[in-house]
This record gives sequence, structure tokens and C-alpha cells, in this order.
Amino acid sequence: PRLLARLPDYLAELNPIIQSADYYKRELAAFLGNAAAATNASASYPTNPDGVKYIRAGVTMGPETFSAFDQRLTTNRSNPYPAAGTSADFGSLQVFDDRNCSGGLNATIPSWAGLGAVGQAQFETNLRYPILAIPPKPFDPAAFEEQYDNSILFGLNGELQTDDVRTPGCSQQAPFASIPPGAPGTPTQYQQVVRQP
Repeated sequence: PRLLARLPDYLAELNPIIQSADYYKRELAAFLGNAAAATNASASYPTNPDGVKYIRAGVTMGPETFSAFDQRLTTNRSNPYPAAGTSADFGSLQVFDDRNCSGGLNATIPSWAGLGAVGQAQFETNLRYPILAIPPKPFDPAAFEEQYDNSILFGLNGELQTDDVRTPGCSQQAPFASIPPGAPGTPTQYQQVVRQP
């Protein structure tokens, strides 16, 4: 009886968490489906004919893959607290803070010729080992320039500065109501999950 008497108190903490899972049910289903698909691949090769499992993953290429910047770039569409369903609309990504959309950092990268001999040699040294063929073969020097140019093509859409890269629209995300609705101080820019009254 004492445990049952305290049950409403425990559920007052648990129910809002379950409600928030219901709010993000599409994202939760997508995460589980993608996790299953990413971890379900296998391959065999001559030294291990039984096969090995591996994780399939992709890396998003963009201006921010080149370096760690001390400020947000104008291409950044960051949102640590996306509303449910926002990932379905790529045309205009809603952001947590829209100040950097027009006033962020503009990063530049030189062309291959603009690197000069020293810069090209450094790039070649950094790149030589990860992409060597197995077994090792002499590496074609023209491949270094091609790799550099491809990095600019796929990371910056062929542009040499981030301000020139086409970006999706940038709109401020609307404030969230709390779960359950009516918490003091809400709505806010991020989802608040509070104890049921």
C-alpha cells in the first residue's frame, strides 16, 4: 500500500519523459531504423573468408570539415534542439540562433597553385599514407592536386571562400511549449520537460 501510494509521485516524473518520446516518435523510429541498417553490413576478403561486420557511415562534406573554426561560419545551420519534424524540410533549416547566418566568419582556402611549393609539399606529406594503394605502389603526383581540388569541389562546392557557398535558408526556430504544457517561464528556445503538477 505504501508503494502504491507513492506511485502517482513517481509517474509525475516518468509521464513527461514518455510524452517527449511520443513528440519525437518519427525521429526515434528513423534513428532505430538507420542504426539497424548501418550495423547490418558484412563483407569477406581473402584473409577472412568468414566475413566481418562493419558499420556503414557517411561523412557530411561542407566548409566546416576543413578545420575547427573559433566562430560559426555563415554557412552554419546549427540547432542542438530541433523541433519534431524539422529534419524533413531541407529547404529552410530552422536554427537555434540566427545571428551567424549573415554575420558569421568567412573562411578562405587557396587554389592548388596558390598553395605554393611549400604548401603543396605539406599537403602531399599529410595525404601520402592514408590513400596509398595496398600493396604500396608509386603514387602519382597529379593525384595530390586532384585530391585537393576534389576537397574544394565537394567541401566548398568549388568555391574558395565560405561566403560564396550556397546555403539553405536560415530561419529562427519558434519557441517550444513545455512538456507538459504550461510550465513557468515557457515557451523557450529549447524543449523543457518538467514534472507533472
